[in-house]
Amino acid sequence: MDRAAVLDHLENTPGKHLIIVDYLPIHNEDSEWVYNEANIDASPVVWARDMGEKDNQELLRYFHDREAWTIVVSDTHHRPCYVILQAHQQIKLMMR
Repeated sequence: MDRAAVLDHLENTPGKHLIIVDYLPIHNEDSEWVYNEANIDASPVVWARDMGEKDNQELLRYFHDREAWTIVVSDTHHRPCYVILQAHQQIKLMMR
């Protein structure tokens, strides 16, 4: 699953979404996930880099009306692996 697939899924899910992207050290730097539409506040999906607990809390307060997701992005053996976390539930998605 890549960024486009995640975006497509969330755009077809009711409500607004905030996605906090955490890149692992082995992530391919040429594969950027964090970019947004020009009018961020009106976008159904907003992407942000993981900035640490304190700054993430500020982000969550600002976008309090959105479902918050964290996506951990890494590259392993040239196969992207993404872990999507929502609240206390964890779903692992691996591209084959």
